[in-house]
Amino acid sequence: MQPELAVKATNARFYKALEDYDREGMLNLWAHEPWVSCVHPGWEIRIGWRDVEESWLSIFSSPTRLKVNISDINVRLGGECAWVICTENLSTLAESALVRSRVQATNVFVKQEGVWRIVHHHASPIPEPRIPSSSSTVH
Repeated sequence: MQPELAVKATNARFYKALEDYDREGMLNLWAHEPWVSCVHPGWEIRIGWRDVEESWLSIFSSPTRLKVNISDINVRLGGECAWVICTENLSTLAESALVRSRVQATNVFVKQEGVWRIVHHHASPIPEPRIPSSSSTVH
């Protein structure tokens, strides 16, 4: 498989594991190194495999479920390193109301023993565009 397609497929498995709250699937995608890192929206950075693993286990223990659709996928390769920039389009049911949000994400991969592994995930909320009120219109 071409490297770009392999990275794209690994990235897709990452989001499938997130949406399915698939603990084993998620944990198997990551490099288990002391230098891996992860930033979930609204969280402080997690550094080191144990801390990153704990963050995913915490998310997966939540009763809230996410529907994840990724868009604007951009894959780049640099030797044994690759990164994907994408938009996470999230939907969740909260208190009987559907809540939608968009998150900008960067996923970094390193090829270890022929397998692309995640070494960094960073996700930040995308602010909703402000709609000017009629009273603030410039003349």
